[in-house]
Amino acid sequence: MTQTARRWGHSLGLVSLLTDEQRIFTDDVLRTVLQYATSPIGMALLTRERCAPVHTMLRGSSADHPSIQLADLLAGAAAAVTERHVGNPSPAAEGLWPVIAPLVEQSSLMPYDTPGLQLAGLETRRTRRSG
Repeated sequence: MTQTARRWGHSLGLVSLLTDEQRIFTDDVLRTVLQYATSPIGMALLTRERCAPVHTMLRGSSADHPSIQLADLLAGAAAAVTERHVGNPSPAAEGLWPVIAPLVEQSSLMPYDTPGLQLAGLETRRTRRSG
């Protein structure tokens, strides 16, 4: 959540985050995440990452917030595309990957230069490597 706050806060300005209700996201946890997101991090001035402009972090129910329903839908689509990426294709993933791949943040945990290429399929990557 902190990295999401930093990424979108730096791109858009002041943001508020809404997360689905989960036992792990207690009030104390959300306060800690907010404190971490709004504090600079890094061991030295040269490696310090600036704090995110976060207004609030809230919990909500998917029954009350359509945005949480949409996030759940996107998470399911991303899971299908991830399965395709690791060699478990499905008709849904084939249709979804052109839409989902551009949404993969370049600074995500995927250790790739171009997420779209990595999500394109194994054959595309093999051809590019051998060429």
